[in-house]
Amino acid sequence: MGGEVRKWMRHGRPSWVDPRLPMFITFCTRPRRVDQLANARTWAVLSEASAVLGKAGKMGPLILLAMPDHVHLLARVPREVPVKSLVRSLKTAVSREQDVAWQPGFFAHRVRGEA
Repeated sequence: MGGEVRKWMRHGRPSWVDPRLPMFITFCTRPRRVDQLANARTWAVLSEASAVLGKAGKMGPLILLAMPDHVHLLARVPREVPVKSLVRSLKTAVSREQDVAWQPGFFAHRVRGEA
């Protein structure tokens, strides 16, 4: 039996979505189930990259959570900033400083309300 083939999903945000609503973004390391992120140095680099992007107006980070093999980010992303380029910037910043291999792509979902 082969592995499950995941359906490719568009990462674009519909024009009618309020950009003030946060996005829930997840991106993973490769291979999965290998701890590449749970160390102080990688966390420092990831946190700093998030802060720099926030100060540059690329996102309004609300929550950043690093697990051993993936990252969760809850952030407000301005309409003019493609989520794809935001994730690429975070992955690149970490990979420049730490030996982390990333899976291609990411998952992004808009948060529809407080509940």
